[in-house]
Amino acid sequence: MSYFHECELKFYFKNEKELDSLVSLCEKHGYIFNKNVVETDYIFDTKSKKLKRTKTLLRLRLSETIDCQEILLTLKTTGPADDFQDCIEYEISSSNMQQSNLESIIEITKEKTGALLPEDILRTSNLEDIVKTFIEVGLFPVSVLQKKRKEFVGNTAKILFDKFPVIDGFFVEFESDSKEKLFQSIRELGINTSSADKRNYGQIIASLTNNKTILVF
Repeated sequence: MSYFHECELKFYFKNEKELDSLVSLCEKHGYIFNKNVVETDYIFDTKSKKLKRTKTLLRLRLSETIDCQEILLTLKTTGPADDFQDCIEYEISSSNMQQSNLESIIEITKEKTGALLPEDILRTSNLEDIVKTFIEVGLFPVSVLQKKRKEFVGNTAKILFDKFPVIDGFFVEFESDSKEKLFQSIRELGINTSSADKRNYGQIIASLTNNKTILVF
């Protein structure tokens, strides 16, 4: 069984003028620009919100760069930490169908919801057809969130600069595979961890937009 231990913290910056200085700090500390991407996330659950009740996230993501499009299916279960967003993540993509991760996503989804995803769930690049398959097995899109993301990659973490529709300012997300590396990367940029937001984006966006479930450019 293959998975990624995802350790995350997010920070909100109201003043977009700070973006350039933070990007410069990333580059100064050896983080390499990876890509600009537009991500559209479809979050699925049963009508009775079985995944939400068990602190599990099931996400279908359309990731679009200037010259590439990819579809990713991700399942996250919440870990015990309370000072950062602590998740076990299983993920497959249209370009990398890891069999062990696919089996885990299908097994955990069935265990928590009773819904059985087919093994060829990403057989097509037509997003509407994939969403239709989810609905057919009893999993429904409860939110659609879109963001523009600038991604930097370093030795200890990824640093992601995110902009959402409607919301002023931007978010910086730090992502690593351990608590130690996560907080090390945050300290490198001189950001005060007391201002961190430990919620996922769905929770954050709901609180900032009066519970909008569809947010696209």
